Amino acid sequence: MNFKDLMKKTLLREIFRNESRPRKPNGQLQWAILVVDETSMKILQSCMQTHELTAENIASFEMIESKVRIPTNMHAIYFLTPVSTKNHFQIISFNIKTKITLKG
Repeated sequence: MNFKDLMKKTLLREIFRNESRPRKPNGQLQWAILVVDETSMKILQSCMQTHELTAENIASFEMIESKVRIPTNMHAIYFLTPVSTKNHFQIISFNIKTKITLKG
């Protein structure tokens, strides 16, 4: 098994098929949105293809840096790299905006 296959297997087990991910009554994974940063997107692209993400019930993926509103009616999976505090502040900002939006 090469590194690419090992990374793919780890991503599937630890992120996409994680026990905490919501499931339908029949046991199938519910659809989710994948939120990534630039580095984690490169990691994904190096070992997985779009159709493989769709097979794991990933409806779409959004860059955390983008200003696109993530739908609140779907489960979101955050796959971010801890390379700087920039991401941390963006997540805090996103969470605050989301809470305000949800209340209003």
